[in-house]
Amino acid sequence: MKRVLPVVFVISLTLCLAGCDALRKMAGRPVSADIAAYREAIASAEAARTKAVADSLAREDSVRRAAKEAEEALRRELLEHAPYCIIVGTFQESANAERLLSQFLQAGYQGKLQKQGNGFTAVYIAPSMTLEEVKEAYKSVAAEKFCPKGICIRKAK
Repeated sequence: MKRVLPVVFVISLTLCLAGCDALRKMAGRPVSADIAAYREAIASAEAARTKAVADSLAREDSVRRAAKEAEEALRRELLEHAPYCIIVGTFQESANAERLLSQFLQAGYQGKLQKQGNGFTAVYIAPSMTLEEVKEAYKSVAAEKFCPKGICIRKAK
């Protein structure tokens, strides 16, 4: 027992002075340097993943923006060349036409003003490619509180 006690004491003192890394190394476990390298690798992978997500979101945003611009261009084209639309009024004073158009635009309709040969300004809304579409739009337009009486469907020549 007297011989074992000094040996245990020397081993304990050596292990205490050598620290945890010596114990880990003897046990085949990763040491502090290995753990720090693992943490660095994880942080690097996380940063790369975050950058990839940000890049993906930026691409998606640019695609959405391009699609929205294309949709707006298509709407403008439709507004200019649609064979059917609804005439909601013609006005001698263009300010009155602008006021009525703004009410319909705020309600979510597409529309435009068009100067007529007689000097009046017509308010055209809900351009459509088919008669069925414009008839459906006519029903909802006529139900609006601010819609004047006597609206009609116009077919382009």
